[in-house]
Amino acid sequence: MELRCAVQKYAWGKAGKSSLVAQLSQGNSTAPIVEDDPYAELWMGTHPSGPSVIKSSNEPLLNHLLSNVDSLGDEEKKVFGTDLPFLFKALSVAKALSIQAHPNKKHAEELFATRPDLYKDPNHKPEMVTAWLGPFEALCGFRPVADIKFFLQGAEKKDALQCDLFTRIATDFPGDVGCWSVYFMNYVVLQEGESMFLGPNVPHAYIFGDCLECMACSDNVVRAGLTPKFKDIDTLCSMLDYQAGPVDRFRMQWSTVDEFCQTCSPPVPDFAMARL
Repeated sequence: MELRCAVQKYAWGKAGKSSLVAQLSQGNSTAPIVEDDPYAELWMGTHPSGPSVIKSSNEPLLNHLLSNVDSLGDEEKKVFGTDLPFLFKALSVAKALSIQAHPNKKHAEELFATRPDLYKDPNHKPEMVTAWLGPFEALCGFRPVADIKFFLQGAEKKDALQCDLFTRIATDFPGDVGCWSVYFMNYVVLQEGESMFLGPNVPHAYIFGDCLECMACSDNVVRAGLTPKFKDIDTLCSMLDYQAGPVDRFRMQWSTVDEFCQTCSPPVPDFAMARL
């Protein structure tokens, strides 16, 4: 079935036709692309913040699944019920997203119960990101302690790359303390087709490029910098995974099934990815 999917316009998205999200949206809608609008994300799934609908009938995808319970596999229904357990997105990133992390399942339930105005659902949000049609830049996880010490002892004189990255981010977020995260967090450039997995509580921030992202069906984000949105600093600092180490620990490897298909299965039951 063909779906009409939700477009999210966030300030960090690429503008107009330069956004691959905007280009994809033309398969959804006859509405013209607005050149000054930031087309950030295309959502494919059932999350209430951006649900997909069936193109031919205009029926919400979730309603269709509830009425056609055999649309999902038996094993999936045993674990997750009759809703999709995952949310699939395309992202076009023009400037850094917030420094953020996503709660584990238990913590998500607590946040939703006590602060539903900020945390919209009770689910966790582990996610896998794959660079799409070019390199994709991000910060993720804490650097090895020796690297952090190196930068604290005079980063501005020792690493031109990090200084350039700091300048790029500070241009968009002047005076934001989050700009200093480039010296504490791993900087990674995924080449087209490369992937990484970000589990619960891992600090990260996407910086630039286009990607495909699959995650558990959630929109729970705890932020602490590089954003005009609410910064829940105390919650973020209390939940973060402070393990320090090289960025390679987040990278995922694809397995070849046959000459036509590769798969990648992160360490969660909510989703896996395949490419043909």
